[in-house]
Amino acid sequence: MENTKVAIKRLTASDLSFFKTHLRLSKQKAINLNSDIFIDRFYPGLRGITDPVPMPLAVIGPAGNEPHRLMRKALRPPGAKNWRLNGEVIHDPPEAPGRYDNLAENDFAIIAFQGNERPTAATLVLVSARGDPALHQVIENTLEFPGRSTMQALPETGLARMRAETTTAYGTDEHPLDSLLLSQDTIEDVLFGNTVPEPIVSDGRSVALTTQELREQLRRAEETGQQGEELFGTWLSESEHGEEDFDWVSSTHARAAFDFDVLAARWIEDSPRVFVDVKTTQGAFERPLHMSIAELRFAARTPNYRIARVYDLAGTSPKLKILASVDLYAKKVLESLASLPAGVSVDSIQLKPEVFTVEHSVIISRLI
Repeated sequence: MENTKVAIKRLTASDLSFFKTHLRLSKQKAINLNSDIFIDRFYPGLRGITDPVPMPLAVIGPAGNEPHRLMRKALRPPGAKNWRLNGEVIHDPPEAPGRYDNLAENDFAIIAFQGNERPTAATLVLVSARGDPALHQVIENTLEFPGRSTMQALPETGLARMRAETTTAYGTDEHPLDSLLLSQDTIEDVLFGNTVPEPIVSDGRSVALTTQELREQLRRAEETGQQGEELFGTWLSESEHGEEDFDWVSSTHARAAFDFDVLAARWIEDSPRVFVDVKTTQGAFERPLHMSIAELRFAARTPNYRIARVYDLAGTSPKLKILASVDLYAKKVLESLASLPAGVSVDSIQLKPEVFTVEHSVIISRLI
């Protein structure tokens, strides 16, 4: 599964020359990708390589503009230390003349790279002091670029915090960081979306998604769920749970209301029997999770129901929080659904994991 690697860049005069309106600033016509981040942290396998790496590039912003889609490349000129996001200079799109005119030195570019061994696609979110004053100020207040450093890695938790602090600045419009935070972790996310607004075009439809792209998103969501269950099962085995202590139910009963029947939960005093449903995300713990009506009904009548929240799967150290008091919240939800109009039913809900009690929290080993 491809991971997303995100960095933030303080724009220099040389970086700005990548845009047509700023050609006078430098002859470079590229954005520098500092080697300590792009190579040492993200893509060490590219060290020593000079062949260009082509990729589709989506430019968002400044001021929350629609994505400007292009083809560009990453390359390292012979003898140069840093790689560059290069290719033809970026002209204003025909429908938005002057779009990049207000970019200035010390504005920011948040760059998200897709791909494990080398970048296969990139999204560039431009944040300008004139077009995005609130978000620009939050970045200034949050991050430091010591010495000659102009680029640093940015975890998803940092992105989420920046978005939360600037939500009102964009009103009902899509926040420019939504394109980086919106991720389809579950089949429900792919089919129905989640609480992050999906980009809408002028005729009211969502951004086009091909059948092949939809199938690929469903495949990745299924892989995310499967990997989370495997990690939880491995953690059980490595935390003094013998084979007789648990049963991986969903491996043979795909529609069960829980994934693991843990006959002796050794993270709890007296090791009681609990039923555990694994909810996995590539990103932060706070991402919404889904519960089906079948899961809610079973949880509501089962005090020993638990949710195993596996998160930060895209990072180097996946984490686990086991959530309790699920039965109490499930009862409240079902009671509220009883007042729906006649003829209306719900098959699943989306909720925030922090509504539950954290019973156990650990860093878990990644499967090799």
